[in-house]
Amino acid sequence: MSDVQLKCPACGAPINFDVPSGKMKCNFCGAMFSVEEVNQFNGISAANQELNVAYQAQKVGAQPPPPPGSQPAEQTDSSLAVPTNGEGASIPPSGAAAPTPQTGWVEPPATYMDEATGQQMAQFECDSCGGEIIGSPDMVSAKCPWCNNNFVATGQLVRTRVPDRMIPFGMTKEQALAAFKKEASRLKLTPNAFKHASVDDIQGVYVPYWLYDASVSGMANFECERTSSWSDSDYNYTKHDVYQVSRSGNIAYLDVPVSGTSKVTADLTESIEPFDYSTSVGFSPAYLTGFMTNKYDVEAEEANPRALDRMRHSAKDVLRDSVTGYDSVKMTNSAFEPAFGELEYVFLPVWLLNVDFAGKNYNYAMNGQTGKFVGTFPVSNVKYWGGLIGIATVLAIALGSVLIPFIMPWFLD
Repeated sequence: MSDVQLKCPACGAPINFDVPSGKMKCNFCGAMFSVEEVNQFNGISAANQELNVAYQAQKVGAQPPPPPGSQPAEQTDSSLAVPTNGEGASIPPSGAAAPTPQTGWVEPPATYMDEATGQQMAQFECDSCGGEIIGSPDMVSAKCPWCNNNFVATGQLVRTRVPDRMIPFGMTKEQALAAFKKEASRLKLTPNAFKHASVDDIQGVYVPYWLYDASVSGMANFECERTSSWSDSDYNYTKHDVYQVSRSGNIAYLDVPVSGTSKVTADLTESIEPFDYSTSVGFSPAYLTGFMTNKYDVEAEEANPRALDRMRHSAKDVLRDSVTGYDSVKMTNSAFEPAFGELEYVFLPVWLLNVDFAGKNYNYAMNGQTGKFVGTFPVSNVKYWGGLIGIATVLAIALGSVLIPFIMPWFLD
């Protein structure tokens, strides 16, 4: 199943992204090409360049460059020129109000997939859980990667948002399946039938995320205790000291992720972190071939509080970990103030597995870049209670072997 249909430059057959090589591979003729070569053959490269120019112009608040051959507009208003102090910092005009400091993350200007691919995309909506997936127009049905139910295309998406950057898949479907089976086999209480259950429903999905940059400055006060004991020939002594300790610091955060979909819990998405964002690339439809793409339903404004909460919680941990050498440490109060940085919209690779077992659906996720695997496995009641009974029997035998020699004489008397 493919979101975007690209053709092989060698034979014209459909060509997909090949995870092991990081290139595009034709399953018909076996030819391999770089992503850029396939984009150029399919006429996508030029569209992406125009899209990037428009995006960068919006990002800096400028207008897109004029078409070739056109005359630049004449600037007649001298107030548009901004003087500087010689060090690159702008000097506000006399009497002008100082610029208002940024009070929160500002969402970047959106660009859209139909402009990059030149085709409309189908929207699939699950009747069971409401999950939405973006697919190519020739798709008529699919399995929901969130709840494993069938869903059908309900309409056409004319405008689908393009990420500012993305991380391509680095783990294959076979590797994801092997990781699942290895984890299931490792757990002793997992039912044997579950370990051998068929896992046909495994989907590679680009999950939308919001990425946040910021720095957090703050302080925290701690009440710390230290106890020491000693004795002499007459007395035992205990000394109990209480200290008031303060810490402050400024911590910079880059690429703090928050999921852009409500169909996956924060526990699941944050459990498969971290991702290596240094390997991220610019968006290209070629990377989507062979995978599903989830449509985001969590706006940036909704995700902002979670990003800030993660940063503040981490900052507290950093200050707490700097207080050492005491028997006990208790944080009494704290205060943190963020300085907001950039906000980006990205696609991150996730393998989603669904297993129907004993009338229940079990969901699993694997980081599509690193292979980190998370999920809850069922527990066999037979193995659980059998294990408890076995342990109790061993303890009873061991205890009996110690006590019987002392108890038997009483009965014999």
